[in-house]
Amino acid sequence: MFFSLLCVLTAIYLFFGNPAFAGEIQILKISPKGGTAVIKSLDGVTKTVREGDRIGDRGKVIEIVEGRIVIEESTGQGIETVIIRFEDGKQRVERIRKVGDKVPMLHSPSPKGENQPSAPSSK
Repeated sequence: MFFSLLCVLTAIYLFFGNPAFAGEIQILKISPKGGTAVIKSLDGVTKTVREGDRIGDRGKVIEIVEGRIVIEESTGQGIETVIIRFEDGKQRVERIRKVGDKVPMLHSPSPKGENQPSAPSSK
C-alpha cells in the first residue's frame, strides 16, 4: 500500500511539480542574433538556452527571435505551443493548443426508403 502511494505521489510530482515549465520561467535576456536566451526558473536557477534545448521534462525551445521565445510543451491534453513575449521589460505568455477536428456524425441510408414521405395511395 505504501509503495502504491509513493508511486502515485511521484507521478503527480513529475507531471505537475517540475518548476521549469514554459509558463513558469522568467526571460532575462534574448539574443536573437546568437539564437540564445537567458532564462530563470522559479527555483532561481539561471541558464542560457538555444533552439532545440529542453526546458524541464516536457518543454523544448523551438524558436528564439526578437522579443519572444517559442516553446513546445507536452501536456495532459497534447502538445501546446507556448509563446513567451518579452516587451518593455514585461513578459506575457500565450498558449496555443491544436484542437482536433470534430468527426461528423455518419448516417446510413434507411433501407427501402423507410422514414421517407410515402406516395399517396390510390383507392
